[in-house]
Amino acid sequence: MRRLLLISVVFALFMEACRKDDTSQPLYSDLFYYPLQVGICKEYYVDSASLVDGQWTYASGILRESIVEHFSGATGQQVFRIRRQWRYDMSVSWKESPVHFTWYENNSVKRDEENIIFTRLSFPIKVGRTWQGTPDFELNQIEDQELLYLSN
Repeated sequence: MRRLLLISVVFALFMEACRKDDTSQPLYSDLFYYPLQVGICKEYYVDSASLVDGQWTYASGILRESIVEHFSGATGQQVFRIRRQWRYDMSVSWKESPVHFTWYENNSVKRDEENIIFTRLSFPIKVGRTWQGTPDFELNQIEDQELLYLSN
């Protein structure tokens, strides 16, 4: 009896150690972290600082992103167009920013920002999981971004 129990425990541990994460398709619940649907609108309060030629410049304002339409991409996936607007405070009118596009691709969310494609989210959502957020090619103006899930 003890031998059978020991064999069962060893077998269970072996099977768990050999299991791989299935990252071929996101779980339905993972899609709630980055919903893509026409009509979704988000506003962000943004503070930024940049160092150019030894001088710091600061900017603050409100960024609004609205998913305004969708269409079929080259490979048949649903691509969503994001209208971006910016203003420095509530007293001025919105200014248009460049249009962005976003879509689900295999186990990730891709985002096209001015013809540069980033990986914004990677599935499955799992604490401690990392992924490369920057494009696969070299750009001098973009630093590598390794992104990390801290909690879910």
